[in-house]
Amino acid sequence: MTAKRRALFLILPVCLKAATYFVSPTGLDSSIGTMKQPFRTIQHAASRLQAGDSCIIRAGTFRETIRPANSGTASAPIVFSSFPFETAVVTGCDTVDQWTPHDGAIYKAPVDWAVKDVFVSGDYMLWARHPNMPWSADSGFNFMDQPVGTDNQPDSINWNGVTRWEWRRADKWVRKSVHANSWDYFDGAFYGIRGLLDTAREWCRQNDTLYLQPPPGVDPNNALVEAKRRRFAFDLRDRSHIIVHGITIKAASLTLDGASSCLIDKCHITYVKSFFHVTDGFCRDRGNSATVCGGGILIGGSDNIIRNSYVAHSWGDGVTVYGSGNTVYNCVIHDVDWLGIDCAPVALSGRRQTVRRNTLFYSGRANVLFRKTYKSIIDSNHMHSSGYLTSDMGAMYTCCTRLDSTIIACNWIHSSKGYGIYFDNSSLNAEIHHNVFWQCGRPVHLNCGSYNGFVNMYHNTAWDNGRGFRVYGGAPNAEIHSYNNLTQYRAEGTGYTNIPFKYFIRSPEIDTFLVNAAGFDFRPKAGTIVIDSGKYIDGFEHAYTGNRPDIGAYELGGEYWIPGHNWDNGEGPVIFPRQTTAREEWQTADRSAGQFKGISYSIYHGGIITGASQLPTIRCTLRNALGQTILTASLSEQNPVIPTGNLGNGLYFLELSGLPSSPVTAAILIK
Repeated sequence: MTAKRRALFLILPVCLKAATYFVSPTGLDSSIGTMKQPFRTIQHAASRLQAGDSCIIRAGTFRETIRPANSGTASAPIVFSSFPFETAVVTGCDTVDQWTPHDGAIYKAPVDWAVKDVFVSGDYMLWARHPNMPWSADSGFNFMDQPVGTDNQPDSINWNGVTRWEWRRADKWVRKSVHANSWDYFDGAFYGIRGLLDTAREWCRQNDTLYLQPPPGVDPNNALVEAKRRRFAFDLRDRSHIIVHGITIKAASLTLDGASSCLIDKCHITYVKSFFHVTDGFCRDRGNSATVCGGGILIGGSDNIIRNSYVAHSWGDGVTVYGSGNTVYNCVIHDVDWLGIDCAPVALSGRRQTVRRNTLFYSGRANVLFRKTYKSIIDSNHMHSSGYLTSDMGAMYTCCTRLDSTIIACNWIHSSKGYGIYFDNSSLNAEIHHNVFWQCGRPVHLNCGSYNGFVNMYHNTAWDNGRGFRVYGGAPNAEIHSYNNLTQYRAEGTGYTNIPFKYFIRSPEIDTFLVNAAGFDFRPKAGTIVIDSGKYIDGFEHAYTGNRPDIGAYELGGEYWIPGHNWDNGEGPVIFPRQTTAREEWQTADRSAGQFKGISYSIYHGGIITGASQLPTIRCTLRNALGQTILTASLSEQNPVIPTGNLGNGLYFLELSGLPSSPVTAAILIK
């Protein structure tokens, strides 16, 4: 009980007159909202909360959109939090039942709302499409390596109401996803009509009927079938000083449009944006808003924060930021922009935004989209695996924007099918420093156009990329400054006669200057030519240890910074199984000892386990970010260690099963 009291104390505001309401799936809204007599719905509590009040949510699933009636204050925020060591789930789905056989393996059921997503026993089903794609519970990418054509047109299909997703092979852009009524030859896919429902794990809805071909061997009458009905789990529009803490959100999002000083903390949010129609895949010319195409978690208004949270699976953005002074901090965001359009794990616009210490990966186009973004900071992020559906792109992409001294610093950017940082169509006025690039087409590609402005590129390291830095355009008075960068390839300037690529070490043997580039240690080696070879840059505050700055992103003897999220001290979201309570305790990984101590679990079954005989054997499966099994092991009180001495750096997923209910899964970053 001591641990539970401590957890409650940490999340509740200190206010003598504050009220605390409890909500549980077993409660009644006619109750008084105490722990013993809880409410049934979160909204019932939300309509009563005043500044300083809290709503504590017990384990279970809640099918509602929560709209607080009031705002909090800076000294007395309103708090929505899961009960310590329990998982409260708010979902955008309702259940679907009354299934009857339709045709072969296809079932049907009445559904009177516009379905956006379908889940069977928690797994994501695919909208019926042609051509079919391999099913995956974790990814919706359309990997269109071959065009759809008249030579493989399905027979005898009524095409009325079909959706066409069109992909331009010539320039690797996604054009649009629109309604159509006929077959046509194009690169892309067809979606959403009954004639295309021809394989397991597909669905479509027509004429108030949901058609489903479930996974093999599954009768939907004996499984939990859910269909998305609501877009938002929390509606915080125009509210202030509200905290959403430790909530699991599935098949729904949050909107902070017009909100101020609100906080989303330690939440686990998946399937945030459903498939949507868009007439132009290049759709962010005016920046972001509450109605922008592909909006994910909407962080509008001012001075709002989403931090320490996990966001995954979206046909559009992961987090959509606009307004001013908002922050995305210490989050993991992946598998987004399944349409491959102008969306990203983090899509920015507005002023004074901050994107810091996040891990962003697996996106159809960019990792960070920052169009119509001004005087903002994007730093200390680990971005990789971008451009799954397009290649004319950058892991960080902006277009047509005078960035007003935006800073891009101390990021790791790699594994992009396009460029690392791409300033397109007259984008200028930014500072790019102390970044590391590898496995990109180019580290930085500046299309400065014909406008005047500046771009400063200082102290970047570019290792194992396709080509070098490039600047092109025709602005006669643009100031492009490039000092103290380390790269394998010659920098290129087109349309400029005086680009000062100076104090710029270029060598195909760049890895000999670094401690261990293949092992992601990009610090300079003592005694190499990069030491004390840089230029002191007037007006650029940067500490160095020798007579002059070193070349590249790191300084010999300086801080060894590693970007990306850090959940080592328990900052990340915690997911617990139903009916079983588990506590995650994040520690540091001790790879040198050949053991993984990055996470430990204390398992409770209705109380604290004190004897080893009460603890069941727990099966452990460790998978990499691609879902491939790396190792399996059995854990017990006598054998609590997972041997991981041969693991490389990267993101892994640990699954513990053998519990009385669903498995516990946690994301782990070894670095």
